[in-house]
Amino acid sequence: MLIQVTTGSENFPNSSSKSRVLWVPSRDFPGIKEKFLNNQCHDQVACVGPVAREPAAPGYIEEFGSWHTCTYNVLSGMVFKVYGQRKGAHMVAGRHAQATVYLRARDGAALIRVSTILTGDSRAQGRHRVHVEGRFDRLTSVQAAIEGCVVKFAHLTHEDHVSTMFEIVELMPETTSVAVAEQATIHNTRGQRVSVPFRRRARAIDLS
Repeated sequence: MLIQVTTGSENFPNSSSKSRVLWVPSRDFPGIKEKFLNNQCHDQVACVGPVAREPAAPGYIEEFGSWHTCTYNVLSGMVFKVYGQRKGAHMVAGRHAQATVYLRARDGAALIRVSTILTGDSRAQGRHRVHVEGRFDRLTSVQAAIEGCVVKFAHLTHEDHVSTMFEIVELMPETTSVAVAEQATIHNTRGQRVSVPFRRRARAIDLS
């Protein structure tokens, strides 16, 4: 399945922003290290076609940073981490915004666009967003952990951070329902109570 990813950074005298996308280890794809999607092929993640490279400020080559857009061929079940950061002297008390979104690629998932909100500096000449687009299920930090991901700085996945850093839009609805990641408590062969992950297919109609 194909996803389109734009990553990079812009660095102006009084403001900056960046967008990073990483393929992270999960239960379906264990034993890998986090890999940046930086216009290169990684094992089962293939960069398809040419890479579009644009300066952050047209006419300035790359003095103020650059953005790179690439289409990747990925496998259903892979989990990706989108990280965005925005700093600026105009922000209250010099604070900056940052957030993380976990996405699981899935055939039949809704087609969504995750847009990183940039600084809006006038030298960017109208570029206010960069995007990640594909068929994904958005995961909470708890669901990502159940999927086998190592979740760091879980507070960055909370909605107050995410809504400040990203815009997330559903472009097309899902065609098959998602298997919901949950934890169950069972007794093992030693009689001990242990938690195990499992996936439950979501019902279209609540029969309870």
